Amino acid sequence: MTKLTWFIIVTVVVLGIISGFFWLQTRDDSRDNQSVTSQPTAPLMLTVHFSKSPESYDDFEFTSSVSREVQAGDVYQSALEQLLAGPTEDEQAAGLFNPIRLAAGSRCDGGGDFTLRLVGEDLTIRFCRQIESAGIGDDARVNAVINRTIEANGDNPPNVIILDANGGCFGDLSGQDNCLN
Repeated sequence: MTKLTWFIIVTVVVLGIISGFFWLQTRDDSRDNQSVTSQPTAPLMLTVHFSKSPESYDDFEFTSSVSREVQAGDVYQSALEQLLAGPTEDEQAAGLFNPIRLAAGSRCDGGGDFTLRLVGEDLTIRFCRQIESAGIGDDARVNAVINRTIEANGDNPPNVIILDANGGCFGDLSGQDNCLN
């Protein structure tokens, strides 16, 4: 074979490898943000779960759901914003309460309350403010309202990973960050 033939073969192989790499990179990026960047155009009805008095004091995973209408936006982002906004006065009168209490001082750019990242089947929620907790009962109630709110608002709900303001697994007192495994 001539030098020109070898040059053409090597060039085609190298270009094939490079284009395959970019195709895979683009494919992974679009999958990572599939639900986090979806933008519905019409108002959306969401389901938000709150703890309820007195049931949630004995059964930490007991929640009660309410419906909320929100303007167009990301489903999970909007659902968590509604959860953090807490129950309305009427919902509070019915015994609903939000176990999530955020301390002052956001650690995120722009001063937000949380960030979301969807990678494959995992939705990672990282709180930008420290979550105030009185112990494992509060931690269990926080996990319950977040998980149920996410589950209620997706056709194929993701696995939820909750990180605290330090980037560690929320409620993991072992310090081993088992939610990341």
